[in-house]
Amino acid sequence: MLAHIRRHQKWLLALIASATIISFVIFLDPSTGRRGGGRSIFSGRSSEYGSITGRAIRAEEFEQMKREAYLRFRLFYGRWPEQDETGRQLFDPERQTMERIFLKETVGELNIQVSDEAVTDWIASAFRDPNGGGFRMEAYQQFFERELRLRRYTEQDFIRFVRHEAGIEHLYAVAGLSGYLVTPREAEALYRQENEQLSTEVVLLSASNYLASVQVTPAALAQFYSNNMAQYRVPERVQVSYVKFDMTNFLAEADQLLAQTTNLTALLEQAYKQRGPDSYKDADGKVMPHDAAIQKMRAEERENAAVSVARKKAGEFMEQLYELYQKQPKQSDPLEKLAAATGYQSAVTEPFTQREGPRDLKVLESLPKRLLG
Repeated sequence: MLAHIRRHQKWLLALIASATIISFVIFLDPSTGRRGGGRSIFSGRSSEYGSITGRAIRAEEFEQMKREAYLRFRLFYGRWPEQDETGRQLFDPERQTMERIFLKETVGELNIQVSDEAVTDWIASAFRDPNGGGFRMEAYQQFFERELRLRRYTEQDFIRFVRHEAGIEHLYAVAGLSGYLVTPREAEALYRQENEQLSTEVVLLSASNYLASVQVTPAALAQFYSNNMAQYRVPERVQVSYVKFDMTNFLAEADQLLAQTTNLTALLEQAYKQRGPDSYKDADGKVMPHDAAIQKMRAEERENAAVSVARKKAGEFMEQLYELYQKQPKQSDPLEKLAAATGYQSAVTEPFTQREGPRDLKVLESLPKRLLG
């Protein structure tokens, strides 16, 4: 497990498992408008986007897949479609958006599940060092800060894109498997096996009906215990030290970042007009006043910026921890010492088993198995 984490960097898994902060940033990109008649893509008229498998394609879904299509072009061709004439000729946003919607729908119909580990491997492969083959965290961070943030992509947008892309790649692999011809007799036998109905009769004998006739003697109980001692062992447990990067601890830095966006108020107003007042409702389902809606949007962007800062700080902390581990691999408590040296507070989970996991910390379902498997 440690080899896998050192190879891909632990913070990637933490990023994937972190809570999603719903943000409005996607609505602030002036490039997100759909062509045709000056209509906003957030008008809510799903019929403008067609249907798939009997359901209407929502405007939000179409826009999300369109942005993912742009992002896929950038990752596979090394540039954004509009940056040169060749890209503009190769990229058809309408067609590639609809293709991506179809592929995502097919992935769902086939129940293709993409694990967090598969997402981590995909990111590590996309940003690997061409010489050493290792994951380049600096390249990923630069890509996010210099390109994705400027185009109003959040890290959660990118993780969602990777999850979709990994599922589509698996779909390609499954659909591309070679087949073979079978004889009519073999086809008939297979059809019968899958479709032939059987009629059965069952007699149910409940064990609870015979409990009174069972005599449990101390000798029989002792023998049963000795024969099944493995089932009564206390399972192996483990404790994990951790440092929590809470979003609320970075709100001040988020305010500084927002202060650098001099036209933030104008962007908020533009997003509000695009979506319309009906998109902003209070807890009772009533349309919020204009100023209250703008304030809510500003608060959401503030939280989103704080999450980005927290993730960046967590990545820097993991880099330092890895360097410390490389220098002193036998040190017993490197995380606690590094946390104390850098001003963070470390904590320790209660002992947990492979089946239950820690109760006081939300982690990936696969973590207990990796630690105790």
